[in-house]
Amino acid sequence: MALAITGATGAGIGGSSKRKAATRVVVGGALALGVTYGLGTLLGTTGLV
Repeated sequence: MALAITGATGAGIGGSSKRKAATRVVVGGALALGVTYGLGTLLGTTGLV
């Protein structure tokens, strides 16, 4: 939700399509989350200290 709001706000400031910007930011965030999870799995990390 926060990513969608951030994308829409940025688009509003820049005068672009709010829906496209929100979608782009959410999809980018999901891809980054997936890559981070994949790398963590490959390296055997658990996220616990």
